[in-house]
Amino acid sequence: MTALDFSTLVGEGAMIRLATKEDIPAICDLRVAQSLEYWGVNPGQSELSHFRSETEAHLRRTLGERVMFLFVEEDGEIASMSGVEVFDRLPTFGGVSGVQRTATVVACYTRPEFRGHGHMAAMLSAWPLVAMRAGVDAIYVETRNATMRHVAEKTGYEHASDRFRMTIEVEVD
Repeated sequence: MTALDFSTLVGEGAMIRLATKEDIPAICDLRVAQSLEYWGVNPGQSELSHFRSETEAHLRRTLGERVMFLFVEEDGEIASMSGVEVFDRLPTFGGVSGVQRTATVVACYTRPEFRGHGHMAAMLSAWPLVAMRAGVDAIYVETRNATMRHVAEKTGYEHASDRFRMTIEVEVD
């Protein structure tokens, strides 16, 4: 993917960039921080290590293909991240190429000391530019967080649906 200019989306001293495989440890660090804060979990060290190693393995397989991450860096530090997972769906009427290629925004997290700087809004505004290059027809943001819903609507995302879920119990041998 060729370089994209996100400079108009962030303020002075900040920049948005697409994450690379070299950024996997930073993504893992932020995913751990996000999970501990947002989900209120208190895992043991072995659970934390497992979560981190599974996240790293997944990113090594999928980053740059099915999964992409953006970082906002402020004064040289990673301040915020968000990712997208890309899926090909069955053809629909109105799909660009028959098969609908969609992306879901995931793993949105801003370090506490950088909150209120507009970084998440900047990344949500940047995703359509990245998605067009990846052939994505639609981007979804799924969240239960009222602030994130407000930021998504403010940056042009429209409420599309409330989703339903059924958890399937899988037996492990």
